[in-house]
Formats: sequence, structure tokens, C-alpha cells
Amino acid sequence: MGKGVSIKWLSGEKTEEIEVESVQCDSRSVRRGDCFVALAGTAMDGHDYIEEAVRRGASSVIVEKVVSFVPPVATLLVPDTKKVFGFLCAAINGFPSRKLNIVAVTGTNGKSSTAFMIRDFLSALGSPTGLIGTVRNVLPGRETIATHTTPPAMEIQSMLKEIVDAGWKFAVMETSSHALDQNRLAGCEFRISVFTNITQDHLDYHKTMENYFESKLKLTELIRPDIGSIVYNCDDSILDGEFSGKHYANIFSFGIVNSANVRASDVIASFDSTRFILSEDTRVIDKVTIPFSGVSNVYNFLAAAATLKTLGYGWDGIISNINKLKAVPGRFEKVYFPSAHVYVDYAHTPDALDRLLVWANSIKRKRIITVFGCGGDRDKTKRPIMGKIASEKSDAVIVTSDNPRTENPDKIIGDILEGVAPRDNCIVIRDRREAIRRALSLLMEDDILLIAGKGHEDYQIFGKEKIHFDDKEVVKEWVEESLHGGETGSSIYGNI
Repeated sequence: MGKGVSIKWLSGEKTEEIEVESVQCDSRSVRRGDCFVALAGTAMDGHDYIEEAVRRGASSVIVEKVVSFVPPVATLLVPDTKKVFGFLCAAINGFPSRKLNIVAVTGTNGKSSTAFMIRDFLSALGSPTGLIGTVRNVLPGRETIATHTTPPAMEIQSMLKEIVDAGWKFAVMETSSHALDQNRLAGCEFRISVFTNITQDHLDYHKTMENYFESKLKLTELIRPDIGSIVYNCDDSILDGEFSGKHYANIFSFGIVNSANVRASDVIASFDSTRFILSEDTRVIDKVTIPFSGVSNVYNFLAAAATLKTLGYGWDGIISNINKLKAVPGRFEKVYFPSAHVYVDYAHTPDALDRLLVWANSIKRKRIITVFGCGGDRDKTKRPIMGKIASEKSDAVIVTSDNPRTENPDKIIGDILEGVAPRDNCIVIRDRREAIRRALSLLMEDDILLIAGKGHEDYQIFGKEKIHFDDKEVVKEWVEESLHGGETGSSIYGNI
């Protein structure tokens, strides 16, 4: 159950070993012989379902607090059931992370793009690699749509075992602050931990930036003690200096502004690509062009390249396989539109939206139109900040809905508008489909339209209901209508 875990017997016959068929944290899934671990969540508490678990045949129970119902089976009290559950899931699956070279990627922005790039590079260099992340999970012989950035502990361990059983040696995993805080990764051991950046996000959960950062830093505790390494963005003010003097097998930095182990300089972005000079320490490696636009993608590339160097790969192999890198769904993704430039991006934090707009301003020829909203039941403090960023760095803004969840969409929009100045370049269209269509109707030649916030997501959430919705589909539908005699851009171009 991990080193230093104190265990107290509450009931049942004490024994050196407890045999279990499986381990469960959902009482509805318990079968005879299973061990039930009571997890306390934000909405439900597994301790309330111990009696049901025993009735279903649980042979042992693990708790982190004494409850009124005393199970007639072996019951153990531990300080943190989430951590113990993670270790048990790993143990039942044979501790698969110990048999893999796993790269764990964390940070506020750039996790998915960096993880995809690392996987693409490793696969191109002859090492089939599993992927667990926000957009999708890539496993031997199959792919699944992701439901979490980092899945629950049992799913993680089962997927890692699947990768091991296929004979693959590498995996890349996005690791969220929630998963780290909730010890979903207990029992995992990582070869490399990558830190992309730390900016405001998830304060509805973590409450303070200090708590948020501390959750991210828990990833350093899971690095393999023998060969574990850290790759980090030294241009990030929070990360810079955090790892100096710490004892890991290797610490590798990347950046553009500050001196770094892997660095890009003379960065020039176009609508579809970015070129720059790549250096290692003080040595120029080559002039390279990546098939993605924007400084953010340069950082993602540098993180991936630094990871490959840390794993022992040479520059020749990395540079010769840049053309194998594939676009990540919903990340700076360009959607076809005649004469103008339309991008869908997942930017849903102040920093991500700011980076997106800084990039757009660096390449714009005419106007920038931004469509965005903010999610409900999430950090409310970022809403006016994002409104300010969008209005100051766009020529026109349409504020709309994202995933309102159980909040009133008008209240969310009102929060955003508190930061919007000037207001004369901003309109509100609550219905996201209509907001996107209105923006498309305004486009003139060489304008840039940024549709931000949802990226790869193909749904919206209203209340507890999830309905199908895809930003890219809305654009494609509008273009199809225009090409077949419906609305045409030339007839409805105009000012906001």
C-alpha cells in the first residue's frame, strides 16, 4: 500500500495477508471476494455505502474514518484511502508502470499538444507508444475517446497493463492537477515528468494558486528514483528556479526567452507553420520549420524535443521526423473557409486565450474576430479577465455560451462582460451556434476568426444534460450552405 502507510485494524480477524479477487471503490460493482475501498469525493462519500458493499460480498473494507456501521469483515483504517486505492489498483495489475518508460506531462496549457508530439516522435523512431490524455487514449490495437484528462486509478492501471502486455515500452500520460491532488496516480512510477507552464485555472477546486501549484508538484514525487528526470519550461515565472538544487537523474530546461538546454530563437509564425533556430545549450542545431502555427506550439515542440533528448535520442532522428507530427484536434486547428482564416482552439484559461490572441495579432493582415464563453460551475474569477483579454486584443468579440452546466448562461456572460472594455467592439449571442454563424457572416478576406474554449469537445452541457455540439461542424455547415446557394459571405459582410 506504499511506504509509510499506517494501518489500524477496526474489525475482523487480524491476519498477515488478505486475499482479494479485485478492488472496487463503487459499491455497485462489488462482487464476492472483492476489497471495497471507501473514497470520499466532492459529491459522494464511499463511507456511506460500506453496508451495501458488504451485502454484495466484499471480503474486506478499507476506510479513512470510523463509521457507525461496523463491518463483519476485515476492516482497515488508513490515513488516505485514495492513495491506498491507487496502490492496490497498481498491485492487482502487476505494477505496470515499472515495466514502462512513461512520460507524464502536466501544466495549465499545452499538455495535449506536447503529449501528442512526444508520442508521434517516439512512434516515428520505431517505438510504439501508448497515450492517455484529454483528447483520446491510444492503446495497442484500439483508440478510445477520453472522458477525463487523467482517468480513475483502476482505468489508468488497466490501460498501462494493456500497453505492457502488448510488448510496448513507452507511454505518454497527461496528468491533471485534480488527479494528482486526489492521488489517482498513486502506484505509478514515471521516467520523465514534463512541466509545460503554470497559470490560473481550476481555482474553483484548488481555491488558491499555491494549492494548484502544490498539486502539480506532486508529480515530482512519482519520478523513478533511479533514472527519473524533469523537463520544464524555464520561461515560466513560477517554474523557473523551482527545480534547481533538486536531486533527480536529469533536469532539462526548454524555452525561448531565457537560456535553456533546448531553445528556440528568431521565431517567425505564418498561418500554417512556424520556423525558428533550434539550439542546444549554446550550440545551434538547425533552422527548423514545424507544421503548426504559433509560439505556443514552439514551446510544445521544445518540450517534446527536450523529452526525446532526455530519453537518449539524437537530433538527426528528431529533426528528420518533424514531418511526422500530426495536428491535435481542437488545438490551433484550422477549419476550411474561403478567403479568411478560421481556427478552433481549446483556449479556456486567461493565459491560453492571451497566447492565442498574441499569436493572431503577430500574423494578422486585417481583423481578428473572437468567439468565446466560459464554463459554468468552474472558476468564476477568470471570466472578467478573459473578457478583458478578448476585447483588448480582438477587433470584434462575440461573447457566447460554453458549457453552462448548472449555472445561468446569462450570469456567466455577465461576469465576462465585467472585464470587457471598450464595449463597442463586443456583442452577446447566447446561442453558440448562432454566435459562430454571426461571426462567419462578418468575415472579410484575410480576417482571422478564433472560436475558443471548446476545441476538440463535441458537446455542450446544459444542467446535467450533454447535447451534441461541435464548433468545427458549425463552420463546415455554414460553408456548405454558402457554396450551395444559401448564405454567402459577400452578401452579408459587415461591421459588428
